[in-house]
Amino acid sequence: MYKSKDKSQDAKNIPDGPADGISLDVQSTHTRFRGKGRQRRMVKQIVVPGNIKASVELGIVSIADRAHDIMLTVRIEDMAAVMAGAYEMARRAEAEGSADGEKEDQVHKGL
Repeated sequence: MYKSKDKSQDAKNIPDGPADGISLDVQSTHTRFRGKGRQRRMVKQIVVPGNIKASVELGIVSIADRAHDIMLTVRIEDMAAVMAGAYEMARRAEAEGSADGEKEDQVHKGL
């Protein structure tokens, strides 16, 4: 089991899944869009129960919106690249903030 940042959540092994399969129940945001191209806008956001599953053996990460019976699955390498990029940008922003004399870490404040 692995602890999420929210100490009340544990990532658990998936009993009928791959040996390295992990699952974590989460709160997620379902966003609805309308329009096309430059006219595309967010029209509604609601908090819904969600679930994240991952397996290195299968090479995938899945994120499910349980309220709307929707799941998206991506390659684990793609998810890892996005996460690494986000952390790199956070480190850069933090370093620039430190250079500017900021005392509060704005980037990680909400994480």
